Amino acid sequence: MPKPSFQNEIILSFPYLKVVEFDPNYKLRYTKHQKQLLETFYKAKPNPTQKDKSALADRTLLTIRQVCVWFQNRRAKDRKSSTKPINKLSLANLIHAYDIEITP
Repeated sequence: MPKPSFQNEIILSFPYLKVVEFDPNYKLRYTKHQKQLLETFYKAKPNPTQKDKSALADRTLLTIRQVCVWFQNRRAKDRKSSTKPINKLSLANLIHAYDIEITP
């Protein structure tokens, strides 16, 4: 008789649980509560310590790795938006707002 796997033991112990296979292409969607907690903490401390990440992971029901990646992505988003070039429309709005005259 084959030895039952750990997954089979869980199914036998909790028949109402649905077993879902790991999909590497699955994109995690954060809940409003999770986003709110992460954003609030980010505004106070953009580079949290390992202890902070662990506490956030417990509060948001995410893994520490997911919290780390969220902070990395959020910092990258900030860097990208701060170095974004001014497009022609916003440049025209600035010129109009400050009544700047441009002579060729």
